[in-house]
Amino acid sequence: MKRVKPAKHVYGEDLKKKIIHPPNEEDELFFSKLPIYPPYQIYEYKGNPLIMATGLIHASLEEMTTVEKLQSKAGVASHINPFSEENLLEDLANVNIKDEQTILDFCNKYGLFGFNIDTGGPKSLTSPPEEVEIKEKAFVNLYEELEGFKNHTRVLQELIRNFFIEIPKVQKEVRGKEDFKKINELNELRRGSSRLLNRGLKLVSPGLNFDNGKLLPSFTSTTMLGAAFYQLYEAITQEKQFRRCLHCNSLFIPRTPNAKFCPPLHFGKHSSCQNSYNQMKSRARKAVKEKGRTVEDVAQSIGRPAKEVRGWF
Repeated sequence: MKRVKPAKHVYGEDLKKKIIHPPNEEDELFFSKLPIYPPYQIYEYKGNPLIMATGLIHASLEEMTTVEKLQSKAGVASHINPFSEENLLEDLANVNIKDEQTILDFCNKYGLFGFNIDTGGPKSLTSPPEEVEIKEKAFVNLYEELEGFKNHTRVLQELIRNFFIEIPKVQKEVRGKEDFKKINELNELRRGSSRLLNRGLKLVSPGLNFDNGKLLPSFTSTTMLGAAFYQLYEAITQEKQFRRCLHCNSLFIPRTPNAKFCPPLHFGKHSSCQNSYNQMKSRARKAVKEKGRTVEDVAQSIGRPAKEVRGWF
C-alpha cells in the first residue's frame, strides 16, 4: 500500500491561491518483505500435518539445524509485501478450509501465515540493529502446521462475516425499533468482533523507515497474518463492502457501486465471472426460445432459481 501525498496549496505571483496535485509523488507506508517458497504441499511429519515447501519434504529435518540450511533446501524464495496485495482479503475470505487444494492455491500465491519465527531469543535495545530486527533470519513461510493455518483462516473469515454480513443485517433489523434484545445482540457482536480484531492488529508495528533520504512513518509485520488483519481493519474503517458474486457466489469487494461479479484480473476488462454468467444467460434463452424447453427445466439444469431465469426474458 502507498500513501498518496496530499495536494499542495501555493500562491502565485498574482497572489491567487492555487492547488497543485504533484504527479507520481507517493510514499510507501508499509514495509514488509516476506519470502515465499512455492509450491507447497501437505506433508505429515511425526503424525502432524504440515504445509511445507516442497524442497523440504525429502530433506531430513533433524539435520536442518539452522535457518540457513532449511532455506537452502527450500529453494529460491520469491518475495511479496502482503500489505500491497490488493486481493489478499478477498482470496482469504474464499479459502475452503475443508479443501486442501484451495489452501495450497492460496499459500502458493501469498505464502503461509508466518508463525515459525526464530528470533534468536530476546535482544537488548542496545544491541546492533541487525541483531534486533527480524528480517530473513526466520522460518517464515518454510512450513506451518495445517491445523494452525485453518484456525487462523477460520478466525479471519468469521470476522469478515461479522463485520460485513451479520452486523449490517442486525442493524437493518433494529433500525427504527426498540427491540432491546436485538440491540444487545448487535452490541455484543460488535464488541466481541472488535476485541478479536484488535488482538490480531498487535501483529502490526508502527515505526520509522529511512527511504530516499527521508524519514517516513511506516507500518510493518513479520507475518502475512498481520497484514491480513490490517487490510481487514482498513476495509472496516473505510466502510468497504463485501458482496456475493452473482455467478460463483464468492465474496468480493466491489470496485464500482453496481458491481455484481468478482472483479476482473486487469483493470478496464470484463470480469470472467460476468462473461460466464452472460454466456449462461444466452444459452438459457436459446434453449427456451429455439428448443422449446420450459424456464423451470432450464433453471433446474443450470442450478439457478426459476425466478432469476424468468428475469432473463
